[in-house]
Amino acid sequence: MTLRRREYLIEADDFAGKSREELEYFLQMYKDNIDTKKKNRETIPQSWLDKMQSIKDRLSGEKSDKGFASNLVFGHPQETSNPKYSGLIPIVVKDSASVLRFIDRAQKELDSIMSKIGKAESISKGRAVASKAQKKEALKYLSSANYREEYGIAGLIKDETLPELYRLLKVTKEK
Repeated sequence: MTLRRREYLIEADDFAGKSREELEYFLQMYKDNIDTKKKNRETIPQSWLDKMQSIKDRLSGEKSDKGFASNLVFGHPQETSNPKYSGLIPIVVKDSASVLRFIDRAQKELDSIMSKIGKAESISKGRAVASKAQKKEALKYLSSANYREEYGIAGLIKDETLPELYRLLKVTKEK
């Protein structure tokens, strides 16, 4: 099978007549292109992620009338890096009201983490009134692995989870 490299520009609707072998080829091509973009620290075009999801749906036999599928980012139930946060994004969503509930949940989680970090930072810098024991505890927290992990999680929620939820909100409102 000879496929030209420019075929990644095809529209998602053009996958309808493709064989399973061609779909698997395109899926692998998108995965490789996304891996290359990630290694080069470049942004991944949303259209690539959408087309990849369309291919996955066609390969699994799922129909798109079930709703809109979310991308596999931090907070997705199938993303396993931190099970505590695995319910921040739905797998499939049908309406904007359910997306708004997920946005609220993710925002509350982010607010909780950031308030804990902010409180510790303000106590350690002397901006908040605290006893010596509280200041010692805040400094201990800020130098711990737990702080670094929570700070990283907050970044993932801001950079991956919330943008994906807002994308789903936009898609559900357009339907």
